[in-house]
Amino acid sequence: MPEYGLNPEYKVKVRLTMRFYSKTVLLALLALLLLAGCGDPAAELEAPPLPLPTGKAVVFRDPGGKEWPLFKGVSLDQVMEIMRKAGPGSRQGAGEDWQGELVFTAPGGKEHYDLYAGCIRHCGLAYALDPDQIQLLRDCFEREILEIQGLVRIKDLDDSIIIDLKYATADNFTGQVIYPAAVGVIKRETGERLVEANKIFREKGLTIKVWDAYRPFSYQQRLWEAFPDPRYVIKPESTPPASGFRARHNNGMSVDITLVDETGRELEMPTGFDDFTESASPEAEGMSPEARANVDLLISVMRSAGFEVAPTEWWHFNDITGEPSPYLDVPLEAFLD
Repeated sequence: MPEYGLNPEYKVKVRLTMRFYSKTVLLALLALLLLAGCGDPAAELEAPPLPLPTGKAVVFRDPGGKEWPLFKGVSLDQVMEIMRKAGPGSRQGAGEDWQGELVFTAPGGKEHYDLYAGCIRHCGLAYALDPDQIQLLRDCFEREILEIQGLVRIKDLDDSIIIDLKYATADNFTGQVIYPAAVGVIKRETGERLVEANKIFREKGLTIKVWDAYRPFSYQQRLWEAFPDPRYVIKPESTPPASGFRARHNNGMSVDITLVDETGRELEMPTGFDDFTESASPEAEGMSPEARANVDLLISVMRSAGFEVAPTEWWHFNDITGEPSPYLDVPLEAFLD
């Protein structure tokens, strides 16, 4: 009698059928694994979102090893909000452009988050984060800033702000170079308000471009000599006054600005810079709907940060929050590296 009481021919068919179904099951399992990403080498590198720190105190340790606390007015929640924007982790991604690290103090010890140009690296994984967001993280912390008589470089406060000093070129209404150095300088407190305004603009995909900021007192004399017309240029006193100060370029409390989009293109505004016609007034009639919307946005955000626009120049903003300080004559060259 054949084994198991089965006909030999039938036994062969059973074995073939079992082999067929075994292969089918294996193929089905393989397909499921592929769908789940297990067969994709890149998928193996995926990880959960960036684990947020539990520590309630944080410092930024720069590449030189110096530790910097949060800027006054910046909260830990603001730092966390930026970190939440990081993408899923990967074992790849961090390059050599290490920009420092965030060090959180938690009950169980220190928590370290390394910052690179395009990601945060933590516990062996890289979490993608836009370079602008990395810069925002760094801007949350104090750092060594050159300060002379209360004046600082705008770029030291916010590197994303674009500096295009018109008077450092011949591209201005005088047709002459007035400033010997193209470095944007501002009173520190005024600059911090400008940074606040720029943060709001950046959330809208826009960035401040500075056409003029602090103007040394002696440069005011140069401007007057180049264009001695009191309708357009303030005639300076022979020496800086000792009282009666107002927010002006001469104390770093006024800025001339416009806005650019993400491509660097200037937004349409009522006129160009230093247009002395009535069309330059922020209340002028006849501007295009786009120019009206853009200048209204510019003024609204700047007011929210503590500035007021000049009635005849849509680009000129005075810091009306801070106490007017003396006019200065620190040369722009003193702020060159």
